Amino acid sequence: MRLVSMAFMIANLFALLIVASARAAEEPTGFRDIPFGASEAQIRERLPTARCLSVAGDDQHDDVSCSVSSMIGHVPVLVFFRLVGEPMQRRMMNVTLSFKSEDFGRISQAMTDRYGPPTNVSEQRETLRWVGAQTLMFVTKSSSTFGKGLAMIALREFMELAEKRQKEQREKAKKDL
Repeated sequence: MRLVSMAFMIANLFALLIVASARAAEEPTGFRDIPFGASEAQIRERLPTARCLSVAGDDQHDDVSCSVSSMIGHVPVLVFFRLVGEPMQRRMMNVTLSFKSEDFGRISQAMTDRYGPPTNVSEQRETLRWVGAQTLMFVTKSSSTFGKGLAMIALREFMELAEKRQKEQREKAKKDL
């Protein structure tokens, strides 16, 4: 349930970014040696300690979330890989990092060093965003979903799917009243 809430929160955070025209300097093609489009088997092969579970997707299919503890520099993070699609054809479309809020500066600096200056900065919300042709990224000091810092790297396709799913769920809820 938390991951579903996170997907909707993320979709809302990026709703305005989809129309932005600025581009990130270097777009990611995945996370570390796991490319976007990787299967659950590929993730398990590269990360044998990953724990993969079914999570709510849409009305027809569940998604899979694989999680593993890792480090970004000297910062411990929990990494979530989100796989979406038909059961035998799910592919990784999103990576989310959870970390202690006090490590926000180090994580945001690592992302800036890797991907260039953010395309949008919200000092009030302590959030940095990068907008690319294929990907959307952000890092925030405090997430209402986790109560910790959160960073995300996602394909635009994932964000569009999350928005579509949210609309479908709202329509279903409206009909249920």
